Amino acid sequence: MHHGAADDVIRPRDSRALAAAFDSLGAHARYTELPDVGHDCWDAAFQSEEVTSWLFAQRRARRD
Repeated sequence: MHHGAADDVIRPRDSRALAAAFDSLGAHARYTELPDVGHDCWDAAFQSEEVTSWLFAQRRARRD
């Protein structure tokens, strides 16, 4: 999860709470808060080599 610390549309604390809820259920969410970034945090997130590598490493679960 990525969230801009300067987001004035959705409060960062809401995303922090969502990440904590995932963690409490055993679905460990990685939360990254980007300083000085507003609601359009996807621009900064997708410029990250780490995010791009993670994204392209995902595979659909095999159905048996």
